[in-house]
Amino acid sequence: MNTLSFLLFSEEESLFITLG
Repeated sequence: MNTLSFLLFSEEESLFITLG
């Protein structure tokens, strides 16, 4: 997995967690 892809995935996951 590319580092960039991992960062993008992490940001999306963070948004979902924030929205709850």
